[in-house]
Amino acid sequence: MEQGEPENKITEVILTKLEATPAVLLQAGISVDHGHYSVSLLIDTSERPDIKAVFEGHLKQQEGECSTIWGGPPNDLTASWILLVFKKPVTTKVLFEFDVLRHGPLLDRLVDGRHVVLAQGIRGENLDTALQDGRGVLNIEVAPPKDWDGIWQKAIISRTGLSPEEAASVIEATRAEMIVRVQNPSIPPFDELAGVFLDDKEKRMIFTSNRMLINQLHRDGPAVAASFDEHLWSEIEALSPEYSRITSYANFGTLKATREGNNVCLLAGQLIGNALNNIAAATELIRLGYRLQPSVLLRPAIEWISMAGYLFIYPDTLGQFKAGKIKSTDIMTTVGKEINPVIPKAWGFLSNDFVHVGNLHQRIQLPEKYESAEDAAAKTNLLGIHVTLMIASIVAELVFFDVAKPHEYWREVKPGHFEFLTESPVWQRLEEIASRLSIEVEQPPQTT
Repeated sequence: MEQGEPENKITEVILTKLEATPAVLLQAGISVDHGHYSVSLLIDTSERPDIKAVFEGHLKQQEGECSTIWGGPPNDLTASWILLVFKKPVTTKVLFEFDVLRHGPLLDRLVDGRHVVLAQGIRGENLDTALQDGRGVLNIEVAPPKDWDGIWQKAIISRTGLSPEEAASVIEATRAEMIVRVQNPSIPPFDELAGVFLDDKEKRMIFTSNRMLINQLHRDGPAVAASFDEHLWSEIEALSPEYSRITSYANFGTLKATREGNNVCLLAGQLIGNALNNIAAATELIRLGYRLQPSVLLRPAIEWISMAGYLFIYPDTLGQFKAGKIKSTDIMTTVGKEINPVIPKAWGFLSNDFVHVGNLHQRIQLPEKYESAEDAAAKTNLLGIHVTLMIASIVAELVFFDVAKPHEYWREVKPGHFEFLTESPVWQRLEEIASRLSIEVEQPPQTT
């Protein structure tokens, strides 16, 4: 606080809202040059012509005058305000509001450096860009508060209940960590902080970034996908022909059903199409390193595929389906008896081991890079993809028998009656894959 300024002046400013309006802070940064810290703040001036006038005035006249007033609300020890009072070349007041616990490291560096750089901008702009463009910056000397350590310490105690000695240790450890943080871009900058955890046992502060989802999608995900492509891409090349064949059955069958006005086959094609999208999504999740989530998508895919088969066998139930009166368990029982018993077995396996809470959910399954082609979780998930595709192929070939050629699973023994080809090498392959997933395989019915 500037010498001679009353302690409560800043409180009056906030309460009346007449002397200063809080500035919108877009971004903040800390840099160090020859051992001296500098804090930079990017302010949104889109609705603050008074602040914009300060920048324009300094472009014309280099000299200026600005004083600093520190304060905070009387009933909240975790809040801190800084009021910049500009007197030349333009008269205005700019108020900044901070959460001491969250922004303490930033304020500490500002107090240490006694200097702040202000840049003007709008939402979406980058601090570094704003500092370098032609709109000018304001270099302001900031007078420190009388007892910054005491302010920071009281904020920590108020929020955490630590003792004064413990709070002082946290501050000391945080300052040491800030030296590393300024020099290490992997530690989140001020404006990207999602949270701060006070580890009273280790006497340190742990920072988390609010860009974790963005980083997962733009940074970590592509790196994991690249490791999958390096070690396991041949698996996708092996699955793609089966996926493409089923897609062609569903597309051609849906087109034929539309022209013939066959609502049952039309809906069956749409169900199978949505199931294929789930299979593609599950495959992409595997590629991105997710070990637990892919199989969660396969379970509803099998259910939708089974519904398509159920409607083919019992077309009169179309109205019940649209009314939501057909139970999943009834669907599975029927397709197990009428089409192939591996279908409800696979559905149950995915339900029990992946969808319903169990042993696999007891620890966090992180999306990690693939180190080899023998990654056990990847292999299991890819086998699940393969089984689901073969189930889709069994049902799609039956529902769209006229367009699904060559036939690998079924032969038509008489119009409307079909026999499963148990001697088919494709069926033998399905038996082998299902058994590797511990899915019990039984012989399918002779005719459908």
